[in-house]
Amino acid sequence: MTLSATISFAQDEAEASYTRLKNSLGIDYRFESFNDQNIGLTYRRFNSSPYNLRANLNLGSSSFNQIGTLYLGNLLIYETFDSATPFIGVPSISYARSSYQKIELGVERILSVRNLNFIVGVDGTIGHYSTNRYHAVYSVEEVPVTQNGKTYSQYQIVNKDSSTFYSELNSIVEERNFLTLGVNLRLGFKLDLGNRFFATGFMNYNIESKFLVKESDKYKNEDYKEHIPSQATSSRFTSGNFYYTLGLNYRF
Repeated sequence: MTLSATISFAQDEAEASYTRLKNSLGIDYRFESFNDQNIGLTYRRFNSSPYNLRANLNLGSSSFNQIGTLYLGNLLIYETFDSATPFIGVPSISYARSSYQKIELGVERILSVRNLNFIVGVDGTIGHYSTNRYHAVYSVEEVPVTQNGKTYSQYQIVNKDSSTFYSELNSIVEERNFLTLGVNLRLGFKLDLGNRFFATGFMNYNIESKFLVKESDKYKNEDYKEHIPSQATSSRFTSGNFYYTLGLNYRF
């Protein structure tokens, strides 16, 4: 009986000590199909009520690079009828990058079901989203190729400048900046890893609007601009996507 009382007292003391830890900091990693890198810093405030407060600073980026595959023939060929530059080549896109910084503020509730701790939550979000698109037009030459006793034509990029990988006739850099506003709906779990550490996992659904606030287009020169026109951009008021997060948190 004495041993049982001692163990019970120790468990009560540990639980009381744990509940006195009102704050936590954690690192979250987000899994999204269109983002290469995404990490968040999360703060939680545990209250005596069933609802906890949550704040998250999230940073993400993605990139697409096709410049290194141009030699594979991933070009649209255009005949200019200009003896100085008889052919030009335009890829679908050369390089694109996007990034965002987002603040999420919301509430959570932990629901215990058969010793399992589930979490439901909702956040309001505000952030900045930017895109950078690089597109170029290249000088192309026709090269005859003899095969099976027949002569074929093959096109390749002309590199007139030995200091660069490819010589461009012209290029455009498009920069777009957006203000983002949205709502996150989250459902997940909480797993205690000791008195102070715990892990979280969430399935999230984000509803977000993007409002264009700044745009700029920078051409290298005035040559062949009509072959790499600027893309029209506008605000997008509704979009939604699912994503998943895993986090490690320290309670204090």
